[in-house]
Amino acid sequence: MHAYLNVKLAELRQSNQDLESFATIASHDLMAPVRKIINFAGALLENSVRFSENDKFLLDKIINSGKRMRLLMDDILAYSRLAGHSFTFERVNLNDVLDEVMANLSFEVMETKGKIQFEPFPIIEANKIQMVQLFQNLISNSLKYRKENVPPVVKISSTREEEGFIKISVEDNGIGIKNEYADLVFQAFERLNPQIEGTGMGLAICKKVVVSHGGKITVKSLPDGGGSVFYIKLPERHGK
Repeated sequence: MHAYLNVKLAELRQSNQDLESFATIASHDLMAPVRKIINFAGALLENSVRFSENDKFLLDKIINSGKRMRLLMDDILAYSRLAGHSFTFERVNLNDVLDEVMANLSFEVMETKGKIQFEPFPIIEANKIQMVQLFQNLISNSLKYRKENVPPVVKISSTREEEGFIKISVEDNGIGIKNEYADLVFQAFERLNPQIEGTGMGLAICKKVVVSHGGKITVKSLPDGGGSVFYIKLPERHGK
């Protein structure tokens, strides 16, 4: 039985590596023509003296569509890399992670007049790059799915649980997520509100990160349209 499990584990690892290799090659091969489309359409738009307003409108649509495709390919590649690697865990100060995320999202926070509130966090054994991905996607989502004419407020806190786990909550005052969609939002390419720009990969990446750390992520809608709160359960330590 032990030998059988080892064989199946080796097959799974090979399958994950094949998936990442395919995604990397596909992303690279597709990125070049997409980049050319964006650049060529941009060059035409810059020299658009003879073009009609409708021509300019169509060129602008081409450029924006190309940028969305490029963003989608980046997210697919990030997702596939999470499946294909065995990451090394190290002691990570989550306060440093949040400082880095806040620096990355400084423009979005300023543009939306948002407020991000968080208290001191513990040090855990984790992969820092993945932790940055996790918090950046969650906070970015809260800023993106805000209520109209209401500055977004994101509150992040943590508590120690039994059995060596910590529980992190990321609460916002946005448009919320209906509880019947609580599982659906973590599926790849799932976009519950097509009017808001995105690839539908952000929360899928969050779940992949949490699961790769031996944890669990859930979401709950707050009462009276108060927004939503994500709960992340992560182990403080990993067995050697």
